[in-house]
Amino acid sequence: MNKISPPGTKVFETEWFCIDTIPHPASGKPYYRLSCNDSVVVIAVTPDNKMVLIRQWRLAIGLKMYEWPAGQIDDGETAEKAVARELLEETGYACESLTPIGSHWVSPCRINSKVHAFIGKGAKNVADITKGEETEVI
Repeated sequence: MNKISPPGTKVFETEWFCIDTIPHPASGKPYYRLSCNDSVVVIAVTPDNKMVLIRQWRLAIGLKMYEWPAGQIDDGETAEKAVARELLEETGYACESLTPIGSHWVSPCRINSKVHAFIGKGAKNVADITKGEETEVI
């Protein structure tokens, strides 16, 4: 995890995130935050100017959502490698070029990670993937 914030004391940990606590600078009371790896998202555009989307069930909000392909950056992985990997894993598509367009903090009030956005040009289906019933490539 590439973080600028101080390390905290772990309260709970999974393979995807941990909840830790740091002292609040004003009160000294525990301040709880969610710590996880940065993530990537790609707006992948095909040669005929169509966007590649996925539709999947999001348990946290109880809805199926249309989304751009996205995912976490693995430890030791660059954002550029992660975005290409996530696009291929989730959709079977690869892009001729991937250009970073910026990054932002996900929710800086409680989460200490960023999302790095990319535009992908020349997206083509290069792999036949099998997704679960709750995810579809559009």
